[in-house]
Amino acid sequence: MKPVWDEKENNKKKFNDTVLEAGIYIGKIKKCEWVQSEYMINQYNPDGDCLSVWVDVELEDGGTKRLFDRISVTNPSKLNMLRTAVGLKPVKRNENFDETQLRGKVVNVEADEYTSKAGKVSNIIKDYLPAIPAEKIPMESDKSIPF
Repeated sequence: MKPVWDEKENNKKKFNDTVLEAGIYIGKIKKCEWVQSEYMINQYNPDGDCLSVWVDVELEDGGTKRLFDRISVTNPSKLNMLRTAVGLKPVKRNENFDETQLRGKVVNVEADEYTSKAGKVSNIIKDYLPAIPAEKIPMESDKSIPF
């Protein structure tokens, strides 16, 4: 099939390619699927199976920054950290990890900067953080006032 070059892409979301400062961001899981990566191959994971996660972060200027992560099947702690961060129960030993439950969920991520071998700086997801319940957020009146 030939691409239609005259078609306007106004309906497509524009993604910001600027690099975010390292920090904590709230995003929405856009895509989450099992893939194979040559970078994940090791003696315990000969096929390189990993969970590919795409998280869209809305920026103050109205744009969107997409962050990526790949979590190896040999890292069940991080896989369960992701589940816990979106409010799902962790998967126990010998249970299947259903990635479809993650799509569309809101998640807190800790983003960091990464420099590739080619020298390109981009963002990576360093960690998945559980949401802080509203009742746990300190109110202004809860702060002690030093005298």
